[in-house]
Amino acid sequence: MGSSTAIATVVVTTVLGVCIGGSFYADQRAVRLLFDRFAKMLPATLGYEALFGVAVVLEVAGGTVKISSAALFAGSAAVCLSWSGSWFMNDLYDKESDTASDQDRATVEGQVSDRQTVFAAVILWGFSLSYAALLSFVALTAAVCMIVLNVVYSVPPLRLKASGIGSMGSIGLMGATAVMLGSGTVVSVPSGAVWRFAAIVTVFMMLNLSYKDLKDVEEDAATGVENFVVSYGTDRVRWFLVVSLPISYLLGAFVIGVTIWPVLVIIGVVSLCAAGLLVTHDISTARLTHRLDIVNAIYMTTLASTYYAIYA
Repeated sequence: MGSSTAIATVVVTTVLGVCIGGSFYADQRAVRLLFDRFAKMLPATLGYEALFGVAVVLEVAGGTVKISSAALFAGSAAVCLSWSGSWFMNDLYDKESDTASDQDRATVEGQVSDRQTVFAAVILWGFSLSYAALLSFVALTAAVCMIVLNVVYSVPPLRLKASGIGSMGSIGLMGATAVMLGSGTVVSVPSGAVWRFAAIVTVFMMLNLSYKDLKDVEEDAATGVENFVVSYGTDRVRWFLVVSLPISYLLGAFVIGVTIWPVLVIIGVVSLCAAGLLVTHDISTARLTHRLDIVNAIYMTTLASTYYAIYA
């Protein structure tokens, strides 16, 4: 990306961060609570970091380009900070439902003000955009799209999470932005393999990420959120996912050309683990969500390492 644009983005973000950070100085307790929340949100970015990593591998393995550790750090940080800032905004507009499901959250208890929550999101978003701007126009565009999608997903009046189609569509596109940010970390023009992978990720996440809403169905219904789970019920969605996840795992492998039988067997085992978790676990707790996040990350790692071994 142009050095002047990148430098300007970094300078503006730094100045903004210092100014907003100064407003927190007198309330160091709020800073600690916000940092604690940031730390707790990091595992939730694991799946998006995995998508980012697969895209990096697709670009590196598909050509002669190489990636520096500094660029890899910048791209990974852009994904993490973008999502962390978006979670703060989500907390702000989910206070009503969190009153029932997460009463001890600092935003619900009023220990962190609405203004402080917004400031924290803006700081994280700013640094995310700064890192992306240092990489390429594609990376910066992907980071901007990731933030915009998260805002329209959580923030009224659009608040796409309140409708089944809107929620599924925006979640699918969020996954695609992580893929494109990974591509933009390596090259200036995404390859065909990355575009194909981004397409399958969009469909994959549209169909399957509803498992994150299983535990919150009562709270979402009470606050007027009509997502996929609320519309069709937890039992129907659970059994839909038992079938959909394995099919999606195998389809993803075929789309990018990972068709070696031993690897397909491994992916089959991973998909059965995902289906088994849905059958055996209590869907009203966060434990299922966290474990499925880990299974998805394992799948993505398997996909990326195998692709690299085949095509590098």
